[in-house]
Amino acid sequence: MRVVIVSRGIPSDRYKLQGIFEYDQAKALAKYTDNEIFFVALDLRSVRRWRKWGTHEYYKDGVHVISVNVPLGRVPDRLLDRIAIRKLKRVFSRISRSGKIDIIHGHFIENGYYSLEAAKFSKIPVVVTEHRSDMNKKDLSQRFFDLGERTYHRADQVIAVSSALGKMIKKNFDVDVETIPNIVDLNDFEYNENAMRSRDIISVGSLSENKNFADLIRAFAIAFPSEQRKLIIVGSGEQKHNLEELAEKTGIRDRVKFMGTLSRCEISEEMDKAQFFALTTKSETFGVVFIEALAKGLPVLATRCGGPEDFVNSRNGVLVGKGSLEEIVRGLKYLDENIEEFDRREIADDVEKSFAGEVVAKQINQLYLTTVKKRSGNGKNN
Repeated sequence: MRVVIVSRGIPSDRYKLQGIFEYDQAKALAKYTDNEIFFVALDLRSVRRWRKWGTHEYYKDGVHVISVNVPLGRVPDRLLDRIAIRKLKRVFSRISRSGKIDIIHGHFIENGYYSLEAAKFSKIPVVVTEHRSDMNKKDLSQRFFDLGERTYHRADQVIAVSSALGKMIKKNFDVDVETIPNIVDLNDFEYNENAMRSRDIISVGSLSENKNFADLIRAFAIAFPSEQRKLIIVGSGEQKHNLEELAEKTGIRDRVKFMGTLSRCEISEEMDKAQFFALTTKSETFGVVFIEALAKGLPVLATRCGGPEDFVNSRNGVLVGKGSLEEIVRGLKYLDENIEEFDRREIADDVEKSFAGEVVAKQINQLYLTTVKKRSGNGKNN
């Protein structure tokens, strides 16, 4: 099949996480299936986000990349939508000149909507994968409610990256949703049997209000008031100064180490030194960093925030209530006191079986085959 994946962008040296979930999936589909993969990186960010403007076409990692860079940023939604749809129409037409497009796969609600509009009346099946935490709310903004109404009911298949997100979409829009997790590139997060572990705890994420490092710092101070272990925090963001002040106020500034942004390889090395992983997020549609920690054999502490409930269990960690300082403290102590009960090799092996590229790519490919077959039988238009 000829598959067109529509993404927010593509990872670069400057913006390593831009479109990372979508691109990891595209690479795996190219490697583990017989499909021809076109990756449309539709980057509509502000002019301040540096990249080469215009449309550029090249091959990378077995994927045919078409990068469409339009410096828009904060423009009215209707204008943004019109430009995006027009650009996609041109790209779809361009791809179709060399052969039929069998299926289009838009990631995130906006690209799902743009894909449906651009493929209108073409009879090409459109699959939409939802990652957005904005769609995992009971009270949606008008913008996202309208996008959901225009998108989910028209898509041939809606995928959510976690069961909690899928249930919320079903509740808000009354559509059937398939759950398929993100592919996690585990090449940099292989289990190290010979890791020299300390008693330090590691956490990784943007220093934002949603990641809620404040509760983790408070809980760490309560759970381990005088021990010489450290809390290692990897990431950067607008909350850094506030978090440094909080660590000072709680009397543990010398035991909280802010590492800043690190590469995947550097994060993997830091995980090899840690006792376990902890992150007290308020809302998560999936949680790739938890999977990366588990792949390294680290038990994890996670909040019941939407994503981790699908894969964190008593064999690999502990789930606590989000915003519950008491439960977080209790969870940290539990992992510390019972750390020898966890089989690190088994934890890592379980991740490989569930989230490796080959496993998830085959699930997605089967969904493509089923969707194309179903569409050919009912002749549905977008």
